[in-house]
Amino acid sequence: MHTNLLNQVKRGLTLIFLLLTQLAFSQGGGQNNMLSRILNSDYQGKDSGSLTNVKGTPFLNDNWRKAFLYFPSGGRVFVEKMKMNGYTGELHYIDEKGVESAPIEGSVSRVDLLDQKDTSIVTNRFNAFIDQTNKNRILFFEIHNNGPVQIVSRVEKFIFTENYDPLKGKTEQYFKVNTLYAIAYAGKLNPIKELGYTNVMNAMPKIVNNSTMNKKYKLRTLVDVVAYLNEFNKQ
Repeated sequence: MHTNLLNQVKRGLTLIFLLLTQLAFSQGGGQNNMLSRILNSDYQGKDSGSLTNVKGTPFLNDNWRKAFLYFPSGGRVFVEKMKMNGYTGELHYIDEKGVESAPIEGSVSRVDLLDQKDTSIVTNRFNAFIDQTNKNRILFFEIHNNGPVQIVSRVEKFIFTENYDPLKGKTEQYFKVNTLYAIAYAGKLNPIKELGYTNVMNAMPKIVNNSTMNKKYKLRTLVDVVAYLNEFNKQ
């Protein structure tokens, strides 16, 4: 009990420090002012080990993307090359000196992925949330609709280890994908085990009433949930 409380206090103090420091940095602008750590070139894992023997890629997108990174204290910075690491949950970017780095957890609150030809167009939007299902880590979830109540998702990658193959004389490892969904409201997440009417409605905030409007949607797909929330948020 005391250990958990101490860890929460330490985490809170760390986030306060990050926000205050980021506020000072954001006044000057520029990529080199971000709170970041330098990454190695072989896709550093969660335990700082190499992932070069794992088949596939830890990244969610194969190509580098242009993006705006937003700070919790306000302001944003443009990065020419950015990737999202689905295994570690980190953002990888190439800084102005050509060094691959990752912002420290909690120092970026939002990411807008931009169209490669027209940077005025946002193709995907991600917000940082405290994920209570993942040791209260601050992780990025994609936002799929506007309004106070949103359906969000996070694609995570994990390492699957096959049984030992005597013919190959080794055990193969490769990345697999898992998609998590949640309802976001007032900055908090209500996880959804899988899409479906009952699960989605149970995750909705208490402001929802059991109106006849709900019955029009089966809520089995992401498109269904987005359509429902678009109508619900108008009311």
